[in-house]
Amino acid sequence: MPTYKGDPRWIVTRYAGKCAKCGQKIGKGERAFYRPRNRTMTCATCGEEEAAEFSAAAWDEDNNTCL
Repeated sequence: MPTYKGDPRWIVTRYAGKCAKCGQKIGKGERAFYRPRNRTMTCATCGEEEAAEFSAAAWDEDNNTCL
């Protein structure tokens, strides 16, 4: 599956922040799911769901199985 510049991805944070979905604090050096287009991140718990949704959509697009 190809990747693109604006694709969301897992990162290790360089700065503290908060989850865009639940508001939980994300500390420096923690794992987070980052969306570069709108510069937001979600905690590891919320990010699991988002990562799964993104992977499924990307797979569908790559394999032309759109409904």
